[in-house]
Parts: sequence; C-alpha cells; structure tokens
Amino acid sequence: MNRESILIGVGLVLAVMAGGMAGASLFDFDVVRGLADRLSPDGAATSLDHLTNAQIVARLREFAVVTGSIAAALLALRRSIAPFFAIPATRAADADNGKALTFEVIVVGVVLIVGVALAWNNVAMPVRGDEALALLAFAAQPLWTVVSNYSVPSNHVLHTLLVFITHRLGEWEEVTLRIPAFLAACLVLPVAYCFVRREHGWFAAGLATALIATSPLFIEYATNARGYTLLTLFFLLSLLCAQTLMCRPAATRTWMLFAVCIALGFFTIPIMAFPAAVTVAWMLIVRWRQGGPRPWPAFLARTAAWSGVALVLALILYVPVLTVSGYDALFNNRIIQNGTGSWLDGKWLLYLGVNLSVGTWSKWHVATPVWAQAALVAMIALGVAAPRRPTGHCGTFPLAVVLGVAAVLTVKPVIFPSRFTLFLLCASMMIAGAGGASLINAGLARLPTNAAVRSGARGLTVILVLTCFSWWATRPGVAEKFAWETGYSPGVQAMVAAVERDLRPGDIVTTSQKLIIHPIRFYLNAAGHRSTRIYSQRWEKTNPCPSILQAMGLRRKAQCDRQVLFPQWSGFYQGGSTESMGNRLRVVRQSIVVFFCS
Repeated sequence: MNRESILIGVGLVLAVMAGGMAGASLFDFDVVRGLADRLSPDGAATSLDHLTNAQIVARLREFAVVTGSIAAALLALRRSIAPFFAIPATRAADADNGKALTFEVIVVGVVLIVGVALAWNNVAMPVRGDEALALLAFAAQPLWTVVSNYSVPSNHVLHTLLVFITHRLGEWEEVTLRIPAFLAACLVLPVAYCFVRREHGWFAAGLATALIATSPLFIEYATNARGYTLLTLFFLLSLLCAQTLMCRPAATRTWMLFAVCIALGFFTIPIMAFPAAVTVAWMLIVRWRQGGPRPWPAFLARTAAWSGVALVLALILYVPVLTVSGYDALFNNRIIQNGTGSWLDGKWLLYLGVNLSVGTWSKWHVATPVWAQAALVAMIALGVAAPRRPTGHCGTFPLAVVLGVAAVLTVKPVIFPSRFTLFLLCASMMIAGAGGASLINAGLARLPTNAAVRSGARGLTVILVLTCFSWWATRPGVAEKFAWETGYSPGVQAMVAAVERDLRPGDIVTTSQKLIIHPIRFYLNAAGHRSTRIYSQRWEKTNPCPSILQAMGLRRKAQCDRQVLFPQWSGFYQGGSTESMGNRLRVVRQSIVVFFCS
C-alpha cells in the first residue's frame, strides 16, 4: 500500500468522524438525556443539564469543522503531500552524528528540565479529594489493608504501597504523598523519548516528549497521588521491551522483563488491559510486516505464552485482594460497570465517540487554543503515514492503538473518564511527534542547507513547541478544569483553620459536600486531630446539597450540635454549577456547612 492510499484512508476516516460529530450535535436534548440515563450506572445522568448539553453541542460542531477541514486538505493535497513521506528516514533525519548529536543533547536536556519543572510546580498544591481519600482509606492504614482492601477502586495497589512508604517518611505532607506519582511522571518523559527516537529519530522524539510534558492532563496527574503515571510508565517500558523483541525474538530476559512490566501495570490498576493490548497488537503487526507469514506463528505463540505469564504474575500479586475483597471488587466494580454497550449498538458507539472527542480530547488540551488543537489533529493524521526508521513501514503504531483499545472494549465495553486515558495521551502525542517531524524533515531535506543548519532548525522547532504549550498549560485556572474528577479544593486549608477554632476533643466532623470531607480530614490529621467522619450511604445519595435547608436536614439526622457555615464560598469546585463564558467556565459560588457532632 503506497502512502497516497494511506493518506486517502486517513482523510476518509477523518471525514466520517467529522460527519458523525456534526450529526451528533443535531440530536435533541431529551434524546441525549435519555441515552445518558440508560448508560449511567444508577440510571440517572444528573450531571447532564441543558447548559452542559449546549457546551457539548458547541464543542462537537467546533471539532467537526476542524476535523472536516483537515480531511478535505488531506484528500485534496494527497498527491503533493505523499512524496514528502517517500524520503528515507535516515536521509531526512540527517544521520545522528556530528553537530546533530550536539543539538539533540541540548534540546532533550531543555525538554526534560522544563517537563520536570512544570510537574514540580504543582507538587505542593492543596491536597485533592481523590488523593486524600486514597491516603486515608488505604495508604495510612496497616500494610495488610493496603494489599487486600479493594472496597473502592481508589486503591491503586502498587502505587498505594509506594505511598505507604513515603507517607511514613514524611507524615502528613503533600509532597511526600505525591513523590511516587511525580517520579513516575519524570521517568515517563525519557522513556517516551527513547521509544520514539528508535522509531522515527531524535526530532520526532523531541516533539513528542515536548507535547507530552506540556499537556495539562499529564501535568495534573504528575502531581496527583494516584497510579496513572505509574501505569503509563509500565506501558512505555513494555513498548521498549517490544522494540528489542522485534530484533531478537528469542531474548528470554527481555521477554521476562516484558512480562514483569505488564504484571506490575495490572497490579497498579486493572485498566492496564488497554495499554497491554496495544503493546501486544503492535508487536504482532510489526512482526508480520517484518518477516511475513512464515515466522509469524512462532512469534505469536511466544507472545501468547509470555502474556499468559504476565497475567499469572498479576493474579498472584492480587491474591490478597481476591481473598479478602473478592472477585467482584476487582473485576466488576462500579468503575467497570460505568456504562456498557455493544459495537452493534449505534447509540453506544455515538456515546463513546462523543465521550472521546469532547470529554477526553478537551481534558487533554483544556488550555490549548483551537488552532493549535487543529494542528495537533493534522500531525496525528500525518503520523499515520510516518515511516518507521528501521524498516520504512508506516501506520503500525496508530493501527495497534486502535486495535488494542477496540479489542478490550469488545470484551468489556465501558465509558471511562479522561484520567484513564493518560496512556492514550502519550500514544497520540508520540504519533503527532512522528507526523510533524516527518513533514518538517522532508521540507528541510529539500532546502539547499547543510546538516548543521537543518539540525538547528529542528532543535528550534522543538523549543518553540515547548515554549508555546508550556505557556498555555500554566495559565491561571487550568487546575480548576480538573476539579470535577479530582476534587480540587484550593481553599480547604483556610476552611480547616476556621474549623479548628470550634473543634472539641472527640468531635466527629462531616460536611454538606461529599468530597470536601477528605481534604478536611487530611489537614485535621496533619494538625494532630484524629477526627472521623459521618458519611452514610444515604448521605452520599443526597450530596452535594443544593441548598442549606437540605444540609440542615442532614444535621438533624446525625444529631449534630454545632455547625460552621461558609456562605458563598468559592474555594471548592466539586459539584458546583457552572456558567458558559465563551471558551471559559466560571464556577458559581456555593455555601458549605461543616458539622460537629460530640
């Protein structure tokens, strides 16, 4: 298949996506709400109102225009673009020697330093609701509870074990709580660079690493004490192992390392099934294209055997969980049950597409201008036709990402939140880096300049991309955009200071907002107060309280004798209503009540 045919295929896929998004934006609100209710685990999608639906419709139409324009450009200019990708990768990249190596070292050093600095900038921010819950319910408990209690999916067991260690070194400090996730994020950047460099050269690797390091979603979870960066790290390490196995399929030690990476990823979060499927699919596709059908069955058997070893290792690690918490807690919890469907169900496919295109993509690039998002879509589209450096084959990794995710969704169709897609963010930015580098490399190769000038131009391009995306990612208010998922509450420390003034020995504390209780408990423990919460299942179904009257009703049920009212408090964003202001969201202030029960 020539590259012109690949560009036609990519253009047609983008055109279908644009048509689907445009068609989805025409559905009536009642139809959309009914579908959301049917796919919601509790049968009521209460977060979807007219305002939210209007925002989704506007974003769908915006994406449809951008995607359709890129599709039209690819189809119309395919004959002009295709020759750019016909240049051998080694020539386009100006073999990595001489001054090119100097530029590479400088650029890589700058990208890694800026990436680490962007992540470290948030490491001391107020503790979020989800990470406070993970610490209080698991990491601060005895070791056996850490490895056996899976009552809620917040226990990312391997990450919780690491937090268990760091928490006892630094007690109730935000930094020590986030060290494992932060270190994993720091390692993600060089590992991603190594993988892309071996596939497409240092320029593509620099672009990909810069795009990953400056993504708001990556920056958010690099300092969120959860296991998502650790899972992404194991995904990229398994890809590095797979690269080696492409050249030496009989390397037993590499197969062992591959199995260990997959098993540890599963031990972190069971959604490792998605990145593991992508890695296995990529190995099989590349091996097929390298050697043809004859050696492929033997490689397939070896891959299946070692994948089985990885699953057995993961099950062994999960023996305490399976013994204490049971099978359903691990494989049939509320996250896995969050929306089910079938590939034959057009409504489920529509809902999945809207979730990925509007929800997930928006969280990936929450601070990125629309024109820059359009450029990223174009780079990803071109990345499908970018040739692999060793063989010149193209499209193997993008195809593996699609097939791997689709295979797992076939077995267990789910609608997952954007934080589950951190590995997909890294994969898409690696594809974008390859696409952008291929186009720029081909253009530079046609200019009458020497290798040093071309290498310098590549380095400046990476620095420019890094600078622009860093500027957008660090604008004020970016962290608040993730409050719905993380329970971000920047004013919680001031609230705790006010609560401490009315706190008596033996008090039990709770609030009229569901997730704010966990950061409050964290800082009360840090101040030496061992307060517990009143938090029944009935309360959970009635929270967050839309009015003070309901909050007072909760007070009477719990027989609380005192309270502190924070009227019109804007420091807590979880559950707050929002108003559309162009491309921004303004959080409407709400009142919060803290109860004391002696």
